[in-house]
Amino acid sequence: MLVVTSSSLVILIIAVYNVMVEFLVGSRSRGSFYCVPLIMTAVLRIMRLLHLCYRSETVSTEASLTARQLFQLNFSVMSHRASQELVRFEKQVERMKVRFSACGFYAVDCLLMQKILSTTITYLVILIQFGLQ
Repeated sequence: MLVVTSSSLVILIIAVYNVMVEFLVGSRSRGSFYCVPLIMTAVLRIMRLLHLCYRSETVSTEASLTARQLFQLNFSVMSHRASQELVRFEKQVERMKVRFSACGFYAVDCLLMQKILSTTITYLVILIQFGLQ
């Protein structure tokens, strides 16, 4: 996951920067369709990151729902052994929070997209400032 998110961030920044430079400088020698692959690359990387973040968030939410549903089960209608196993499983799910991270560096959830967007904008501003001088 670390490689996917990091490489997507770098490729996204490079693609958006090249599109912005093309629009700001406007080199006509390459033709008008030069930006189309760059825009498609940026959109595909954003979609890939959105999918990854959404799936991670969905799994975390489902784990929380499972823990709540286990808590509401009526263990009296089950055999003693089955109810003990379910109580152990309930305690394990309750204690163990399901969270995805990229090798422990950062959490992969819906907030990651906000962080990626702010990082991308920051790097684009810096790259454009250095590129225009």
